[in-house]
Amino acid sequence: MSNIGLILFCDERDDNKRNLFKNILAIIKRLVSSKLSDDAVKKAELYDELNIFIIRLPYRVSELKKPSRFKMRRLKKIIKKLCSDYSIERCFFPANLPDVPDIGLCIRNPFLGHFLYKALLVNILKMISEKKGKDIRELGVAILHGNEQNILYLYMKILSTISKFLTIITHEKELIEKIADDIFEETGLAVRVTDNVISGMEDAQVVVNLTDLCNFNLTKKIKSDASVINYGSINTDKIKFSGTIINDVDIILPKRFEEMMGKDIYKFYKRLELAEIILLNKLKIGTCTTCDNVDYSVIEELERQFESDGFSLVPVFV
Repeated sequence: MSNIGLILFCDERDDNKRNLFKNILAIIKRLVSSKLSDDAVKKAELYDELNIFIIRLPYRVSELKKPSRFKMRRLKKIIKKLCSDYSIERCFFPANLPDVPDIGLCIRNPFLGHFLYKALLVNILKMISEKKGKDIRELGVAILHGNEQNILYLYMKILSTISKFLTIITHEKELIEKIADDIFEETGLAVRVTDNVISGMEDAQVVVNLTDLCNFNLTKKIKSDASVINYGSINTDKIKFSGTIINDVDIILPKRFEEMMGKDIYKFYKRLELAEIILLNKLKIGTCTTCDNVDYSVIEELERQFESDGFSLVPVFV
């Protein structure tokens, strides 16, 4: 069983809604007691082996800017007691918190959604193909490669099962051609490898960017109407994309999860962050910020879990 705590704070406007007397009482209560109100902790039993505890601290975010030593001691005492009472192994502050208190038991949320965004490439391609009214196997996909060999190999292997037309645009043509040969022997898909951006993108309907496009030395400006799934940087005046550019995704969580966690959690955590927290801890993958050391089976399992548990992507216009 894994128990994770997610910290929330009081709304900055709450004090404005209460009268002065009630505000004074609330301040005094915080000074003399570390006990939280009965509704401050909400337990969401998402899976048999994973619980999420939604914890609302009796502080506003603004109060944590240069907190006094007394306030820090009180905060540490509250969090330590909570973790002990509810057997919470890991506790996270919101990632967008300006100043994170130095509390060993509770850290800034490391699950920012970057890994899940990369892992959901196939799901994003499926969404694009549906919007375009095309079979996903008929989509022309071009991958602009940077320096990450592992993620490129993972994508080539994954896409080899669903794509007929795959092009890799890279500075390391000879090295990637060897990887393409291995993919061909494993799957039968002939992957085109080129160092020419213009010809490589010519028939692409979807471009998967893994690099900084400024790294490609283009002698002339080009236009592309391809949809772009961007994992790098496309800040260049050499390529003009007229199609949809996807820089991240928004997630629809299973309705039962949303009901258990409540709506207030979205004031402090993005849905993509929550999905990554839930799925990576459910599968015991741990904290992942890149795909550098991730096995193909991990991505495959994460994709399956995403769909089978009722997560979905918010549609984008392409």
